[in-house]
Order: sequence, then C-alpha cells, then structure tokens
Amino acid sequence: MRKAVFLGYTNIFKEKLDKDDLKNPSKFILNLYDSILAQSECYSEQRVKYYRYKFLSYLVYRYKKNLSKELTSTYKLRKKELNPTGLKPHRDGFGLGIHSIHGKENWIGLDFSFVSLFQGVSYLKYECENQTKYFKPSNIVVHSTNSFVFSYSQSSKSKTNDFSFSLFELNAPLTFIPMRFGVQTNPESNNRNFYYRPGFGLSVGMISMSYSYNLMFSKSIRPSSEKHLLYFRLIYPIINFRYRTKRY
Repeated sequence: MRKAVFLGYTNIFKEKLDKDDLKNPSKFILNLYDSILAQSECYSEQRVKYYRYKFLSYLVYRYKKNLSKELTSTYKLRKKELNPTGLKPHRDGFGLGIHSIHGKENWIGLDFSFVSLFQGVSYLKYECENQTKYFKPSNIVVHSTNSFVFSYSQSSKSKTNDFSFSLFELNAPLTFIPMRFGVQTNPESNNRNFYYRPGFGLSVGMISMSYSYNLMFSKSIRPSSEKHLLYFRLIYPIINFRYRTKRY
C-alpha cells in the first residue's frame, strides 16, 4: 500500500494536469489499491479503503475542474461507502457561528467567516473475526481555523451593539485570536468606542472557550470599560467548497 500512497502524492500529480492526462495515472493507482484490497486481511481492509478514498479526495480538491465523469463518480461512490462507517471529510467554505460573551454584562451574537476550515476526526467502524473494530487515521484531534471573521453581538442590559473583525483565528485544538478589532455603539448616544481584543483558550470539537482582554483605544473610557471577557463559541463551515465536484 505504501507504493500506492507514494505514487499518489509524488511527481505523477506534481503539475496541473488536464482531464486526459489525469486518466491513465489515476486509473493505475486505483487499480493498485483494488489489487491490495483483494489481498488484504479483514483487519487492514478499512485502512486500504480509507487511503483509496483519501487519494480520490486529493484529486477532487486539486483537479475538480478537470476531473472526468468516471473519476467523479468513483469518488462519490467511495465516499458513500465510508460515510456510514464514521468518515468525517474535511470541510472548508463560508462559516457560521454563534457566541456568548460574559463580563460585567452578558452578550450574545453571531459570527460569519469567509474562510472556515474544519478537519474532524474519523473513527471508521468495521467487522473482523466477528468483532467490531475501529480504524483511526492520523488526525488525533479536531483542527479548525477561520479567516476574515465578522461578528456582531448585543449586551443584555444596556443593549450596546458590538461589531468586530478578525483577520485570522485558530479555533481548535487550541483557540488563538491575535488580530480582533471592533467598535461598540450605544443606542442612547452617538459615541463609537473602538477596541483591540485578542483571545486564547481551549476547544472541544466545534465548541471553544476563550479568555479575551479588552483594550479600548480611548483612554477616557478605559477605567469603566470591560477588560476581562470570557467567550463561548460554536462555528462551523455551512458550505463545503473543498470537495465540490462538477455535475454531469
């Protein structure tokens, strides 16, 4: 199987190829996987099926505009085969989230991310020698990142509106938000208070908990402003562009 994996990620697909150029090397590698699968013991079959799917998903990710109908159909078939066993494909696209903020006041809000990546952990179930077993690929924990994140929240008491923008966020396995800037507006006044609010914390899957220090740009309001905030958030790609294939 190492030969099939090696061929799939080396110079055969080093350059961008068109539909005809992809056909023969892809067929050769898929036939190699089929041959390995035919000779595999039950305890290694799921591993071979997963790496065959991973190779096909790599083709879709890199060459989705040039994939033939045959390769597209094969990818969908192998994905459908593994989905019931616990496959969790990587996702990237527009992200949507919900969060709550807790300090002197409590806030609740929404997040929208233009680039949201989520890599789940697959536990692939299979039967071998009358026993239920699981194959776990290399991902140990969930990985999640978001870029160009726009957030809005409102406080429960003063009804202050909070608008923020974050250039890049690491959301899992650890939470790190180095570049979050925003502005707060109060409906009872026309004042706009700008701030810088970095954060760091921990996460479990899609859910993260983080601490943020709130630094107001205006020195006159710093003594009365929120300084220490606790965030709870859930964010996930609602659209998956990574493995979107052509429709035939």
